[in-house]
Amino acid sequence: MSSTTWLGLAIAFTSSAFNNASYFVQHRALGDGPDIQISRPIKSIRQMFGSPVWLLGALSGVVGMVLYVVALDYAPLSLVQVFLAGGLILTVPLSVWITHHAPTNGELRGAALMTLALVLLGVGSKAAGPTNDFEWQVLTLFIAVVAAVGAAVVMLVRGSRRAEAIGLVGGLMFGVSDALFNALVGVFHIGHLVGLIESPWTYICIATSLAAFSAFQTALQKGRGKALGVVALMTAGTNVTAIAAGFLVFGDSLGKTPAWAGIHLICFLAVGLAAWMLAPAQVAVEVGA
Repeated sequence: MSSTTWLGLAIAFTSSAFNNASYFVQHRALGDGPDIQISRPIKSIRQMFGSPVWLLGALSGVVGMVLYVVALDYAPLSLVQVFLAGGLILTVPLSVWITHHAPTNGELRGAALMTLALVLLGVGSKAAGPTNDFEWQVLTLFIAVVAAVGAAVVMLVRGSRRAEAIGLVGGLMFGVSDALFNALVGVFHIGHLVGLIESPWTYICIATSLAAFSAFQTALQKGRGKALGVVALMTAGTNVTAIAAGFLVFGDSLGKTPAWAGIHLICFLAVGLAAWMLAPAQVAVEVGA
């Protein structure tokens, strides 16, 4: 793997730290306030922007997002996304520091598994830089399929699992927006700022990002006491969607040989399992519970 790719992955890992800090500050700021209502977006936005603490968390989130986009200019989407997920390792010490959460054996095993998977993904890869090229038809089909899955989940899941379902849909939309950010890096290389302004992908990305954010906030507030399930499913939805886009839309490679491709496939699955195991620490950091 090239030094350029390693730089992108280091930036992605750093981005995760800023994102986790952002979630923690924002959710603590909104914890005692009235519910966020998707049906009343102007009131909800005014409520959030009226909180200085929430704005501080938002600034941290912006820094994290900028770092994420920069990382996509150096490394493939699938690897950037998996190293972004790898930043969940940091939630173990952060949860101890912020909420005095005692790490469980499962969380420690998850951190160890995540570390091993990231190391192996860095070995045997032929990634030499970003993969931002795409066919618009393929990207359109990918977004349509994910949106259809999300709509089906919202319509079919009711009752006590409603909050977790909305959290999953938020994760799916976050994954789509991550794929669109990768596409927009390629658009920027071709047309620069004018190209971004003229590209319909820019506005689709904004729409999916807002939808993801609203869904996740709604899931957390509707599912008070169920933050673990909401956060775990949101994280899983985001990672699966974005990593799948890396392979299906942008043509990322699994490995430089068939053997390494098999090992890396196992590593991608291990990262997903490790992220699930780290969900309690993630909740302690992001929700403060």
